[in-house]
Amino acid sequence: MLSHLLPTLTVTPPGGGSSLSVLQLVLVVAGAHVFGVVVGLFVMSTVFGRSIRRARMETELILQTARAEGEARGKEIELDAEKRVSERRSLLDRESAEALNDIKASQARAIKREETLDRKLESINQREGKLEQRETRTK
Repeated sequence: MLSHLLPTLTVTPPGGGSSLSVLQLVLVVAGAHVFGVVVGLFVMSTVFGRSIRRARMETELILQTARAEGEARGKEIELDAEKRVSERRSLLDRESAEALNDIKASQARAIKREETLDRKLESINQREGKLEQRETRTK
């Protein structure tokens, strides 16, 4: 591979141990770096994935709460409207009953007047008849 391009140097760790060539050391460092990047990406995707899932769950919860509040408010508005309709209907019924009572009272007064006028007319007719009888006797 690339070993013929690099000079053959060896590194001996302090305290003894096996020696590594520069190429081996570069490969170990590069492998560790790749391993670190892969682990970092995995950790980041896990953390971000959890954050995204949590955000989606919170969003869904907010939407459900908003829907429930909207439905509750809609029912409240509907009940309020029904209450207003009921109050207006009751008011209209009372006003209709009052108007009907006024009409009945007016009819009763008209009938009473008519009866009074009928009695007066009868009285006048009787007086007229008596006057005619007197006139006929005096002639």
